[in-house]
Amino acid sequence: KIYNMIQRVQSLWLLAAVAVMAVFCVLPFGSVAGKAIEVASDIFVLVPALVSALLCLVAIFLYRSHGRQKAVIVASMAFAIISEAFALVGVLVADGAGFSSLSWALLLPPAAVVAQIAAWRGVNADQRLLRSYDRLR
Repeated sequence: KIYNMIQRVQSLWLLAAVAVMAVFCVLPFGSVAGKAIEVASDIFVLVPALVSALLCLVAIFLYRSHGRQKAVIVASMAFAIISEAFALVGVLVADGAGFSSLSWALLLPPAAVVAQIAAWRGVNADQRLLRSYDRLR
């Protein structure tokens, strides 16, 4: 069973999204007046990022239910986008405290969304394949 789950390409895309969001959680996403803004110190960025990673992990194990898997992937994408938005707003709002700069770590949530879109497309491909098999029966 585990072998069937791992051999599907969407599982690999989802694992990549989990890894990317996990790395995002430990990196600073910007700095204000020379002081780094850590993801771990901003709960509005950390919680959606962790939820996104957790949902991707859950989606890997929902390989038998394509509909649920796609729904969980879409929810995970939403949380990654929310995390990115809060990070951007956090840096831009803190701009009033002095010079602020963005970090390359802000590229990670969009990268996770790209991986999640690829996983969603993989699930769609599996659904089309199963429907074609059903037509042959």
